[in-house]
Amino acid sequence: MTRLLLSLLLSTVAVFSYAQSISKSRTSSYYTYIYKLTDKEAYMAVENPANDSFLHTLVDSFYTDKGYMKLLLPGNYIYASAASGEMKYHFKPVNNVLISTVNITGSLQVTISNLSGEPVGNATVLLQHKRRFSYDAKSMLYSIPSRPEEGVISVNYLGVTNFFWYENNDYIPKKLDKKQTADFDGGNYGYFLFNKPKFKPNDTVRYKAFLLNKNGKIKVNRRLRLEVGTKITDTIIPYRPGAYEGIFVLSDSLGLKLDEWQKVTLSEESNGVWKVVMERQIHYSDYNLKSIRLDVNSDRTLHRPGMPITLLIKAVDDNQLTVPDARVEMTFLHSDPRFNKVNTFIKDTLWTKTLYLDPIGETKLVLPDSIFADARFNFVGHFRLLNSDNESIRIEKDFKFNNLKEEVIVALKDGKLNFDYLLDGKSLPKSATLYSSSDEFDLTDTVQISMPVALKVNPYFTDYKVVVSNDLAVNVDASSLTNPKPLIVVMATADSLKFSIDNKTLPFWYTVFAGDQPVLTRYSTGVDTAIAFNTNKTARISVSHMFGGKEFNTYSGTSFDDKQINIELNAPRLVYPGQEVDVELKVTDFYNKPMENTDVTAFAYTSKFGVRGAMRLYTFKTDSKNVQPRYDSYAESSDKSGSGKIDWNRWAKPLGLDTIAYFKFTQTKDLFITTETVADTMAIIAPFVLVDGKISPAYAIFVDDLPVFYDQSVQLMRYAFRILPGKHQIRLRVSGYNVEYSGEFLAGKKVILGIAADPANTKAKVSLANKVLSLDELDELSHNLVYITDNFAPEKTTVSTENGEHLLLNRQDQNYQNSNLAIVGPISANYLMFSSG
Repeated sequence: MTRLLLSLLLSTVAVFSYAQSISKSRTSSYYTYIYKLTDKEAYMAVENPANDSFLHTLVDSFYTDKGYMKLLLPGNYIYASAASGEMKYHFKPVNNVLISTVNITGSLQVTISNLSGEPVGNATVLLQHKRRFSYDAKSMLYSIPSRPEEGVISVNYLGVTNFFWYENNDYIPKKLDKKQTADFDGGNYGYFLFNKPKFKPNDTVRYKAFLLNKNGKIKVNRRLRLEVGTKITDTIIPYRPGAYEGIFVLSDSLGLKLDEWQKVTLSEESNGVWKVVMERQIHYSDYNLKSIRLDVNSDRTLHRPGMPITLLIKAVDDNQLTVPDARVEMTFLHSDPRFNKVNTFIKDTLWTKTLYLDPIGETKLVLPDSIFADARFNFVGHFRLLNSDNESIRIEKDFKFNNLKEEVIVALKDGKLNFDYLLDGKSLPKSATLYSSSDEFDLTDTVQISMPVALKVNPYFTDYKVVVSNDLAVNVDASSLTNPKPLIVVMATADSLKFSIDNKTLPFWYTVFAGDQPVLTRYSTGVDTAIAFNTNKTARISVSHMFGGKEFNTYSGTSFDDKQINIELNAPRLVYPGQEVDVELKVTDFYNKPMENTDVTAFAYTSKFGVRGAMRLYTFKTDSKNVQPRYDSYAESSDKSGSGKIDWNRWAKPLGLDTIAYFKFTQTKDLFITTETVADTMAIIAPFVLVDGKISPAYAIFVDDLPVFYDQSVQLMRYAFRILPGKHQIRLRVSGYNVEYSGEFLAGKKVILGIAADPANTKAKVSLANKVLSLDELDELSHNLVYITDNFAPEKTTVSTENGEHLLLNRQDQNYQNSNLAIVGPISANYLMFSSG
C-alpha cells in the first residue's frame, strides 16, 4: 500500500493540482542575478554559498529559463534566484587554470595548467588559504609534504584566484611481519615439474623437484613420499641436497579418472604424520595431438562496400609443410548489431562456404559485398579445417562491417588526436568544426579544422564533437579512445639504475623510489637515462599521466641481485624426427664467471600440445616487506549550491516574485485564498500551513472538530476534502503549531488556503504546540480510525462506507507484506465493508 498523503504535502506539484491559478504558475523566479565575490567570500562560498551578504556587486542578470549566454571574465560569482519557495544561491567560479592531483608519492602534489592543458609554474598555490605549496620546476609540480584529508586549494594565477575542493581517499596499509607473508606449499618453495603438459593412460611420467624452505635454505637429506591421486607410489630420497627426480607409470592400478586433473604430491613425515610439502597436478586424458594447423590471415578486419576483406588461408602440418588435401568449412555469423536504419534486418548466418585449399602456398578468398545487410555490425568467422585423415581443427576470427559512405575517424596516435574524413573508405580533405568540452572541469573550446589533421592533446577534455554538415556529425568520448599505457623498462646494476619510459609523446610525471622513499620526480614526454642508485633497496618507478580528464598510474620495479644466474643455450635450430643432437649449456653468475656444481633442469616437448609448461621460481629478498600504499586524492572546481529563506522585501520585485501566484501563496504573511469552480454540489477545501515559505506537512486536519485527515493512515486519498456548503472551522495540526481558520465555503467551489504559521497572524488563529502529537491528540483521533491487519498485499483491497466512499489500501510496492496493523481513516460512517482480492 502507498503512503500518498505525506508525499502530496511535501510536493509543490501536489499543491498545483488543487487550483488552476496555482497549477499554471511557475515555481522559479523570472530572473537570475549574478554577483561578483571577493577572494575571502569565494573561499567561504566553496563550502556554503547561501549568504545574502555576498550579493553586493551586481554584474549582470538573465532570464532564468534561457540561461546565461554571455562569457564572464575569470573570477568568482554567485548566481541568485528563487525556486520552490526558497532563495537559491549557486557558486559559479570562472577559472583561468585547471588543477589535477598527481598520486604517486606520500606528498600532496598537484599540477596547475592553463586552459590549453599546459602546465604553468608562476602560480601561487595555498591550502586552506594559508599553507603554501612549493614549486619544483623539474617536475612542474606544486607540493606540500603531507596529504590532508580534505580542504580548499586556492590558486592565484595572473591576478585571478581560483578555488578548488580537495579530498583524500588514500589507502595506507599496515606493515606486514614475517608471520603474515604469503605461505606456499606449506612453507616450502622451489619447483616440481613434469616432462610434458598432458599424459595418457600407461604413459611414463618423468618428474623433477627441488625443495627450499621459506628462507631459501636447501632442505637436506629429506625422505619424501610420492603420491599419485590417492595411491602411494614410491618413497624417494634426494640425489643431491634438496633435489629429487624419478619416474612413475600411469597404470590402471592407480584408479585415475580420465579427462580430469590428478594430484601428484610430495609428503614428509613429521612425528609420525605425513605432511604435504609440494603438490602439483597433471592433466590425465586420452588425447590426440593434432598434426595440422590452420592459419587465417586478413588484409583488414573492417569490410566496406567496394573495399572487401581478403582472407589468406593456409593449412600446414607439424613440419610446416602445406597440407595437400585440406578443405575449410566457413560460417560467418553476425554479432552485436548497431543498426543505422530502423527496419534493417540482419540474418544470423551471413554466409557459409566450403573451400578446398591450394596444395601450394596460401588460398585467397574475397568476402562478397552481397552477404552484408545495409547496417553497421560486428561479425565472426568460424573456420573448420579437415583433411583425408579425418583430422579436424577449429578457429575463429572477429570482423566488422560498415556501410557508411562517409564518416569521420577520430583516433589517438603518437600522442596526438587524429581526425580523418573518409568517403567510401578513402581519406579526403574536408573542413569541419571541432567542439571540445569537459563538464568536470567546466571547459569548452571550438575550432575550425581541415581534415586530415593531428592536434595536440588537451588532457582535460573528456568529449569531442566533429560537425561536417547537418547530416554528418560524430561524438567521441575520450574514454573510448585507446589510451596508451606507458612502457617502462628498468634495470639495476651494481651502482646505477637504468630506465626508459615511452608514453607515445603524451606528457607524464615519473618518480623513482628507493624502497618506499622517493629519489626524484620529473615531468617529461619520454626518458631514457641512468642514475646513481643505492642497490641495497628495491627500485620502483611510478608513472602518472592525464588523459580524458582522468589520472592514470603505471608502476614497474626491479632490484640488483648478484645471485642471478645466466644460462646460454647452444642447440641446432632444426631437429628432424628421430635425430639425436648434442645441446650445450653455459651457466655463469652475475659477473659472467662459470658456476661449478650446478644442477640444470631442461625439458622439451612437441609444439602439438599447443601450451607451454610453467616453472615457478622464487627469489628470497629481505627488502620491501610492505604492501605498497594506494594514493587516491582529487581536486575539483567547486560548483556548490545552497538555499535560504526568501527576503520578500528585497527580492519580490527584482526577481518578479510578486507577479507569480506560487510565490504569493508560499510567501504569504497571513492568509492566501484562491478559489475555482468545480462540478460538485459540495464545497471542497485544500488547506496548507506555511512555515518560512515552505509547506509544513499536516499531522491531522479537523473540520468542525471532526477529523478528516491523519498522516499515518495508509489509504490512498486526495488532499482535498468535500464538506457541506456553509460556515466551517478548519483546524490543522503541524509540527510546532496549531492553526485554526473559520470561513464561509460555497457549493461548487474549491478553496485553496495558505495560512502563515505566525502567532501574530490576525486572519487565522495560530498557537504554538509540541513538535509531535500528544497522547490526548492521538486519543482524539483514535475514535475515527480503524485498525486492520496488513496481510492482503498484493491483492486489491478496499474499505467502503455506507455513503459510497471507497478507500484503496494497497501500497505501490506489490511485494510488500507484513502482519502489522494498518491504520485506516479518519472515517465518520457507522458501517464499513472490507473487500480484498
